[in-house]
Amino acid sequence: MECKRAKKLLEELVKIRWFKIVRNVEQGSVPEDRLAEGERRLVEQATVAVRAYQEFLKRVLEGRFRKRAYALIRFLKPVPALVGVDLKAYGPFEKEDVANLPVENAEALVRQGLAVFLRVQS
Repeated sequence: MECKRAKKLLEELVKIRWFKIVRNVEQGSVPEDRLAEGERRLVEQATVAVRAYQEFLKRVLEGRFRKRAYALIRFLKPVPALVGVDLKAYGPFEKEDVANLPVENAEALVRQGLAVFLRVQS
């Protein structure tokens, strides 16, 4: 019984941490020195999701929807699953994998040295 209660409390604690991470990402102030091990990956993924949401909201409010450009990239290093700016899930990826991702995501991965461009298409 105590083990079950402890597990439930731990789940609640992790949930609270997740919501704080998302809020901090939205506000642009993630306290890196206060992150527990493993939370940095959550911050990276939350950042991609928040940016995708903000871009989507901007497009909705401006009343513009355009055809999204995609880029074919080859991964140079393993990359965990990510949420694209089109709000679709991609990955995870291994070294030498090839994927067709939204240009915005592909550019970010190339800038970080995780991938190289093979082709960009509209």
